[in-house]
Amino acid sequence: MAQQQARGRRSAETSAAVLVEAKLAPPQLSSRLLARPQLSSLLHAGLAQRLLSVTAPAGYGKTTALAQFVAQLEPLGITTAWLSLDAEDNDPLRFMRYLAAALHHADARLGRNTLAQADGGNMASLDALVTSLLHDLLGHDRRLMLVLDDFHLVQHEGLHRKLEWLIAHLPPNIGLVLASRTRLPLSVSQLRLRGELLELDAAHFGLGLDEAADFVGRVSGTPLDRAQQSRNLFLSGLDRSRTWFRYHHLFADYLRGRARELPGDAMRAVHLRASDWFHRHKLPHEAVRHAFEAHDLERAADLVASFSGELVQHRGEHATLLGWLTRLPQALVHARPKIRTGHAWSLVLTRRYPEAEQELRALEAACSDSGAVDDEGALRSVIEMIRCVYWAHTGEPLLAKSRSEAWLRSWPHADSFLTGVVANVLASGCCESDAFEQGIQALAVARRAFEECRADYGLAWASALAMMIAMRRGDQHEAMAQAKAGIAIVVRSLGVASYAGSMLTLLAAEVCYEQNDLAQAQRFIDQGLPFIDEHGLVEMTTAGYLTRARLLRLRGEHTAADACLLEGESLGHRLKLPRLSLILAAERCTLRLQAGAPDDALKLAQSYGLVARGADTAPLLAAADEDIVCLMRLRLRFAQGAGPGPGPFGALNDAIRRAQRDGHQGQLARLLALKAVQQHRTGDRAQALRTLDEALQLAAQLGLLRSLLDADALLLVMVETMAAGRDELEGATDTRVPLGYLQQLLQAAGRSVAGVRSAPPTPAGTMELTERELKILRLLKAGLGNRELAQSLFVSEATVKWHLHNIFAKLGVRNRTSALARAQENSLL
Repeated sequence: MAQQQARGRRSAETSAAVLVEAKLAPPQLSSRLLARPQLSSLLHAGLAQRLLSVTAPAGYGKTTALAQFVAQLEPLGITTAWLSLDAEDNDPLRFMRYLAAALHHADARLGRNTLAQADGGNMASLDALVTSLLHDLLGHDRRLMLVLDDFHLVQHEGLHRKLEWLIAHLPPNIGLVLASRTRLPLSVSQLRLRGELLELDAAHFGLGLDEAADFVGRVSGTPLDRAQQSRNLFLSGLDRSRTWFRYHHLFADYLRGRARELPGDAMRAVHLRASDWFHRHKLPHEAVRHAFEAHDLERAADLVASFSGELVQHRGEHATLLGWLTRLPQALVHARPKIRTGHAWSLVLTRRYPEAEQELRALEAACSDSGAVDDEGALRSVIEMIRCVYWAHTGEPLLAKSRSEAWLRSWPHADSFLTGVVANVLASGCCESDAFEQGIQALAVARRAFEECRADYGLAWASALAMMIAMRRGDQHEAMAQAKAGIAIVVRSLGVASYAGSMLTLLAAEVCYEQNDLAQAQRFIDQGLPFIDEHGLVEMTTAGYLTRARLLRLRGEHTAADACLLEGESLGHRLKLPRLSLILAAERCTLRLQAGAPDDALKLAQSYGLVARGADTAPLLAAADEDIVCLMRLRLRFAQGAGPGPGPFGALNDAIRRAQRDGHQGQLARLLALKAVQQHRTGDRAQALRTLDEALQLAAQLGLLRSLLDADALLLVMVETMAAGRDELEGATDTRVPLGYLQQLLQAAGRSVAGVRSAPPTPAGTMELTERELKILRLLKAGLGNRELAQSLFVSEATVKWHLHNIFAKLGVRNRTSALARAQENSLL
């Protein structure tokens, strides 16, 4: 959780400093270069292809030819993005950062969100970054060529596969040029068959007769004096300020060869000077690399310690840090706590939980040692912060809550970023333990802290956690208000196609599904899908898999829905997250029952202990209490064919009492609906309608639709009965469920409402306003402004504005004064 919140903390200056701008520009061209019309014609033919491959050994002039080609494209109105690759770009995150930077350098509309994600940390997966970049390119309306020079230096197979995927999905106006000394390590046979690939090799770089004659005429008799040599020493400028230069690879190889001939001390001094220069210019990879080359492990360890926080907390380059640690002796690592805290952070955020536990225990033991050096508890505060995040990520909400409370008491004046992280962890623990008001107060602390350090990722996390609290309470209206507020935050700085955006869109997809806005739910799922396996909190991953599978089921794609759930279930096993596997397995059972495969469903349910085997009594698993409705529905369905006996009805009543006690209003409405169905099946139809009336009154206030429709087919029949006022209803109950809500349920199920009488005209607002909206009206009457309202309700001002917008719409007014007047007329105050 904390990793993603770090992004907003780092300044733009720091972000810019770690990119070598010279890699983003082709070498400057000399006016004396030989014109290559034949080669130029071949390169221009590549404009009609999806991929242009240029392969030839070193010294054949690939870079120069491509630089000339790029210069010729500008007059044609074709934008070009250039990236010179090096061996360091085998780090996937670094590669994607530079690829996005190259596109952003060519057009400011491109790559911004990808750069924000890459700079944001661990949760920027390779899949997510490539998808984000493609999203930008699909929306680009101009012709663009992307040139990657020296591609042979990229040997990471994962990058090769992702580049293949990107090439396959590029729009027609985007072309890619790859220049390499060796054959491309990509699968391009399909492109070749479709005529979307142009391949140039060494044979195409030979001079034609006319070009050879031109070259000989130019150089024949030219004095090769030292000044001429110095001007053409395989060195070309990369910028107009003459700050950055590019060596030809052959010349670079020559210089390295000469360097190896130097005495050991002289070579070591060169590497140390280089390391110092890169350190001063905030280029950590190069600074550490040269320290290792100098065999100065003490210096390398000091550099890793100084860079580790920036590297893993702000940039998420966990693979880089872990790689460095394999080259450092343990004694040097253990003597530098900053390296070890960075290591622990990386292990938690890359879900290597057993190793993270081991490292955290070692750090905690070191802090307990009386001889440990700690600057006024700063080290301990960081270790304890990471521990809080660890408990939240490993599915231990009570431990996360208690440790976060202790942390906030122990370090009341800590760095605002750390405070915000821990306050968000506390809110997540409060959500899971039903301490809703405490959770809302914790989020207010987190928001103040993140606003102070301008960490938009932390603010987005606070909105996501506020959504989770509202959803757990069952308040879909509040959940959607929080989603909109959070999405507004990420849109302004990070983009919806980002990790921050995805955690909000995956949760918002579940809310939209519940409200039967299926088209919007699908859009949100599509936006969050690239990140679905990356989330630290299981609730977001669960929401994504469940909603995606349910949308597939509604479209009749049962096999795809089952495969989706199985994929998430396997993820839960792999990451040792039993709650995720359990909830998705229960949904798979329900899906199989709906598909008419009860034996398969029962076998799967018994394998997870969701239902009893034989005479055994399966307890309701505490790990899935938050999805008790799904489990109860499953057991009730299996109990239908089990013959006489008490079945799970006692457990159902217990679950209803717990939901009432804990304030789980949404859960309570769904459980009451299940109880009504069971009462109807046992013949007590009058009591069934009374129970259903209670359930639907609550559901109408909360905005529940789909979870009721998905519960049981019989429920819809009972709703039709209630809505139509048929004979079965007369005398059974004096229903207080708004008729408009019953009509909503029927329309959502695709049932005709022609035979259902229309809802009578009702004074505006008398049945539509939620409890939260009524509370806001009462506070408005007391004269509170938006800021005071936000403080009183422990929400953001954006959420208050959203509620006011809804209130005005429901009351049919345009301002506060009219809203209060209309509310007074209808006795709402």
